[in-house]
Amino acid sequence: MTPKKFSHALGEIGDKYVSESINYTAAKKKNAWIKWGAMAACLALVISFAIPLTQISQDKLPTEDIQRIDYNNAYYEVCEEKSVLKRLGIKAPINETDTGDMITYLTKKNPGGKSEYIATVEKTDIVLYSYAAAPCEAVYVICDNGEYNAVVFNNYVLPDTESISLEMLYSIYAVKNAENISSISVVNDWFEKKVVGPKITDKEMLAEFYSYSIALKDYSNDDYHEMNYGHIATEEELLQAYDQTNENKMTIMLETADGLRFCLEYDAEGGWIYSKDTLRYYRVTEEMEGWFSVLSKD
Repeated sequence: MTPKKFSHALGEIGDKYVSESINYTAAKKKNAWIKWGAMAACLALVISFAIPLTQISQDKLPTEDIQRIDYNNAYYEVCEEKSVLKRLGIKAPINETDTGDMITYLTKKNPGGKSEYIATVEKTDIVLYSYAAAPCEAVYVICDNGEYNAVVFNNYVLPDTESISLEMLYSIYAVKNAENISSISVVNDWFEKKVVGPKITDKEMLAEFYSYSIALKDYSNDDYHEMNYGHIATEEELLQAYDQTNENKMTIMLETADGLRFCLEYDAEGGWIYSKDTLRYYRVTEEMEGWFSVLSKD
């Protein structure tokens, strides 16, 4: 399967990124986001749902002006765009009053200009703080020589052999139980997060969703692909299968009690939930399927 066909199969990716993926080299892969690397390398990981270039800035390439922080087995991105922060439920602009507890000092991997940040025990002029409005592991505040910006969770960076439950994902957003979820809405996509369907605020339905979803078993990209597409012999049939999956998916947005927002994608026909935050697929149970059927009727 060629990189170009693979990129088209993923959907939601412009010609600019298709061109980039064709010319992407293995040497660049080491410095790119995991999500982009999976798409551009077109090797072991074949992902049916559309992969975001980054969780935050959809119009940027992974090597283009993205300030990343590799911290606690996860990738974070420094975000300055007010419109993006608003969609994520984060105050904008960020300033000193938004800082909470100090988390760690940071240093730049490549001093001068924009660069990847690395945690350090040495005292520096770059400090990572908790986000006072919603203390959790999904959002931090960075102060880089007096300039304040939000730092937003992008995705876990863990081996495929390590399980990442939805309960682990929820804990990143300080969702410890159903009471920490204020609503679940059907939205147009993970990036824009425009509500286009029902908005669930009923406590019983929220409690059911939480209890059903944290019990789901997670699968790696390789396992998911083998289970769903391993039997397909030709590229044409494989592309058709990808297209069918993308057409059937539903994107839901969870909003926390603190106002933070993140998304999951549901494939009703295949019976899967996908998280761009965990890079894992979750096999839907009968109870979970029943919950979504009620959502679809509302």
